[in-house]
Amino acid sequence: MILTFFGCMLFGQAIKVDTSFSADYLVEKMLAGKGIRVGNVRMTGQKHSICYFEMDTNVIGMKTGLMLSTGNIYDIAKENTLPGTSGTAWDYTKNKRYKSDRDLNSLCRGITYDQMILEFDFVPFDNKIIFNFAFASEEYTEYVGSKFNDVFAFMITGDGLKKKNLAVIPGTNEPITINNINQKNHSELFIDNDYFFNYSVFKSGSYISKFIGFKPVLNKLFNSSHRSKGFYCVEAERRKLNQVIVSNLGFDGLTRVLHASCIVKPWKLYHLKIALGDVGDAIFDSGVFLEENSFISEKDTTVKNFSEYPDLYATIDFDSIFGLKKVQLSDTIPAIEEQFKITDINFDTDKYIIPDTSKIELDMLATYLLSHKSFNITINGHTDNQGSRDYNIELSENRALAVMDYLATKGIDKTRLITQGYSFDIPVADNTLVKGRARNRRVEIKIHSK
Repeated sequence: MILTFFGCMLFGQAIKVDTSFSADYLVEKMLAGKGIRVGNVRMTGQKHSICYFEMDTNVIGMKTGLMLSTGNIYDIAKENTLPGTSGTAWDYTKNKRYKSDRDLNSLCRGITYDQMILEFDFVPFDNKIIFNFAFASEEYTEYVGSKFNDVFAFMITGDGLKKKNLAVIPGTNEPITINNINQKNHSELFIDNDYFFNYSVFKSGSYISKFIGFKPVLNKLFNSSHRSKGFYCVEAERRKLNQVIVSNLGFDGLTRVLHASCIVKPWKLYHLKIALGDVGDAIFDSGVFLEENSFISEKDTTVKNFSEYPDLYATIDFDSIFGLKKVQLSDTIPAIEEQFKITDINFDTDKYIIPDTSKIELDMLATYLLSHKSFNITINGHTDNQGSRDYNIELSENRALAVMDYLATKGIDKTRLITQGYSFDIPVADNTLVKGRARNRRVEIKIHSK
């Protein structure tokens, strides 16, 4: 009974995925960590190809973060029962003419046919950037050494830095591709999740004559329940694999967590392109995991010719650097007394995650705004008085932005949403009391005419 109980716990652990977040929110709040400010986020791909993921175990080397896929996330976030899952990341409704990415093509020395691209500008506060990632694919392991050389890249440019790919095998300049890191090459960095004999691989070419005569033998040796589909489940091979990964992840193989870094100039503008593509055809998906808040900057004094640099956070104009226009809010704009009412959204201490209890009202607000196109809203963030004013300005802005991003996922154009953070300058209750501070940790929403 004890063994059965713990077995159920082990296999009950599932990877949870959420595709409802906007790309802006995922990059700004989930990927970026300390010492980084990001802006101008842009995604080329479908919404079902990017998500926030969470696992109950760090068996893949990370427990939470972003996942990008060249197919549908939901086809991969489940038990591995197929040797090849295929979906579409390219959004033909927005990008009717397919354009293969040159950077990816150059790295894999092939042509990408289905790609997912996430790119953004960023400003590092220190002289070294770091992030953690892992690459996975359905091309493993039977297509290693073939033309189906799926590829992943981090391309960085900016402030005199020549375009450079940071997603490389440690200690080399080799890009992360199927043929470069697998069960044969750099195997110490590879995790096998493949227990299939893919008979369809041998349906053409020189192998067919060698294997066709052994088909009756193969039927006896392997599970023949999928014979008509062209593959066999090799149960003996499955037992050798990590059962948690097999039970929760559809990819046939993945790398261990890899670390990337680059020396940069503090307080300067850079551009990062995260790109992932199927190579040789548009089938058999690949993916990449990016650890939550692992994209950071830190001070590295060991760099050649290192010299100290100032902390410009309090004086730097990030909006100007990112080319954003400031919106000046006026207290004289009258709020419209409409029939729609929404209570303030309150947050936990030092948090800007929207409580589930507030999402119902926000869903109703989104429906209301979709049917009332002549109205805009202002979203004002507030905090209690714990901590410095500068820290609480950023926290109050993050609370307002969280509400804006949530409404954007419901179809509300961001041009209709104006955000502002007020730190602890406008309390509505006594900050010396626990209940008072709880009321002050809030976002206020006001409806206005355009």
